[in-house]
Amino acid sequence: MTAESLNGMGDDAPVAAPRFPPTSGGRTISGSIPISEHLRRSTETLHKDVEGRVDWRAAFSSAECYRDLLRRIYRVQAPADRAIEHHLSEPPDWLASRRRAGRLELDLSCVLAKGDTTKPDDAAGSGAVPRQETHADFSWVENAEHAAGVLYVLEGSTMGSRYLARSLEKSLGVCPGAGGDYFSAYGSETESRWSATKAWLDEEFAAETQRAPVEHAARRTFEIYGQHVGGAE
Repeated sequence: MTAESLNGMGDDAPVAAPRFPPTSGGRTISGSIPISEHLRRSTETLHKDVEGRVDWRAAFSSAECYRDLLRRIYRVQAPADRAIEHHLSEPPDWLASRRRAGRLELDLSCVLAKGDTTKPDDAAGSGAVPRQETHADFSWVENAEHAAGVLYVLEGSTMGSRYLARSLEKSLGVCPGAGGDYFSAYGSETESRWSATKAWLDEEFAAETQRAPVEHAARRTFEIYGQHVGGAE
């Protein structure tokens, strides 16, 4: 989400790309930095690459373009959710209520109800939600460490969503409860939820042997997101 891609979306639109904030605390092994900070540093280049691939100004330029963006995100979010839930079977209560693909389904329904009658193509299926065979492949997620890396990327994206939600409401009049539930993230609790997620990662995945598989999964998720969300439907 670069400043250039958001240029022209209004004087009060964000002028700088949101970044995963630095973390503090968490257990460490042999004096190493917490895993959340390690992930922030090791995936920074991939994060910037993804930001450069998505033209948010164009995505928010019409209901049709917004619908297509939601579908592209859904193709990543839905299979990622399934992988996380399969391998993180007992997350804390607050994490169990995280943002899921169901919000995208609600937003797509709202967009269609508002008058976007564009006929879906064969890949999109007969309704608002893309068919499962068009979803991104997360079958490589094999353990809790991989699921944690995927989770890091999905939950980290909520921080940028807060800024995008403002532009979305100004451009299309879309807000929470009216097609903007996904980008609204957790509202005023978004930053505290992200801090809690990082603290949980730092506590549960503190061992040095866990670091490599978590990082691998985070990097792969960024790549998948760029491929599916950064291109045309």
